[in-house]
Amino acid sequence: MLLARSNMYLLVLFVLLLLLLVVALSWLRVKTAAGTTLKDLTGRILLITAHPDDECMFFAPTVLSLGSSVRAELFLLCLSEGNYYGEGRVRKKELLHSSAILGISGTNVEIVNDEELADGPREEWSESVIENYIISAVHNCTISRIITFDDHGVSGHPNHIAIHRAVRRMCESEKLAAAGIQEVLLLQSTSLLRKYISFIDAAWTSLFHRSVSMHHGREFCPLALWYSVRHPLG
Repeated sequence: MLLARSNMYLLVLFVLLLLLLVVALSWLRVKTAAGTTLKDLTGRILLITAHPDDECMFFAPTVLSLGSSVRAELFLLCLSEGNYYGEGRVRKKELLHSSAILGISGTNVEIVNDEELADGPREEWSESVIENYIISAVHNCTISRIITFDDHGVSGHPNHIAIHRAVRRMCESEKLAAAGIQEVLLLQSTSLLRKYISFIDAAWTSLFHRSVSMHHGREFCPLALWYSVRHPLG
């Protein structure tokens, strides 16, 4: 009995020491990393989301980082009012309030209300319709960079994935390059386990996730540079 308890204490101690080591290595790597960061991005940047609350639930760290830059202006294109439960009007107001807290001007927020882009996990969004709204926003706001979901949509929601597919198609057809887009950055999806291990994932992210290749260096953040006019889609 005493031996079993002793082994348990040793196991707990080992786990704590391992966690401490990971955090220490993470801190060291972040402290010694040099290069471009989100704060260094310039120009007008368009964040494309599917529903109200995406901007704060998934992109808040990115938005807050960009908000501290005096050389970048952020715009938000939300492709639905989030009316799946019949609360579209309420969620639209919540989105505007959330954007204001995150530092996005209300005049820089566009919320789409289109029957072809109805909110819902079983709704199939038309890539052509998505493209039209994106191109319109890019031209109207003179956008140079886009931030949106990766191919797994972060949460796996079909509406998120539809946005990624539309953006990818626009990259492959060079529509975005023709519209003046220099880069597309994607929020990387993570496993279910990593989503629920709280602050422990900060160490994991700093140590093991893919770094972001920028024009002048590298940075440690959950965004992947997926397309650049200097480095065509791979």
